[in-house]
Amino acid sequence: MEEPFHLGKIGSTTMPHKRNPEQCEQVVVLAKLLKATAAAGLDTLINEHERDYRAVRVEWVSITDSSMYLAAALDQITKILKGLIVHRKEMERNLDMNACLVGSEALMFLIAARTGKKKAHEILYRAAMAARESRESFLETVIRQQETAGLFTVEELRRVTVPEKHVGRAREITEAVIKKSENLRAIDPGVSLTPTTCPLAAPGGKCGIEP
Repeated sequence: MEEPFHLGKIGSTTMPHKRNPEQCEQVVVLAKLLKATAAAGLDTLINEHERDYRAVRVEWVSITDSSMYLAAALDQITKILKGLIVHRKEMERNLDMNACLVGSEALMFLIAARTGKKKAHEILYRAAMAARESRESFLETVIRQQETAGLFTVEELRRVTVPEKHVGRAREITEAVIKKSENLRAIDPGVSLTPTTCPLAAPGGKCGIEP
């Protein structure tokens, strides 16, 4: 996947071919700055009696800076997701090339049913190392091992390494997050996802808080 790109966007001043994920980098930087201001905010919990101004004045900085860093990060994330470039064919090609290796655990349990787990691990370890050196198909290398010859077909081994079988609970978790978001919106239908003016802003767009 790739963040949004347009002609004229410079990835590097020394290497013209580069398309660096600059927007994603900005989000990470803003997150680090936000974390730093959070530490200052926690320090304001240490104060005497009825909150002396040694804490309050720190909050003037930590709360406002945190809000600006967070708002900027969310703005960048929104732009990234709206224009996200998904290279589907490249993803499928990479999965096809590596699915058998990613599925080595499933292969081990399949073979272990007939050879035992320790032996199955030895077989697959030997085959994986040989395939890496020879650049041959991992599954073809597995099937040629003396211990597996005649026990399985390449198609039987390939079936357990299909990428779709190794997504775990990803789909279930994603659907649960979407459902939770929908439920929250249903509780308060007045929540708007469109940009709004800061409620603390004074006429003219300036912040209404005076130090």
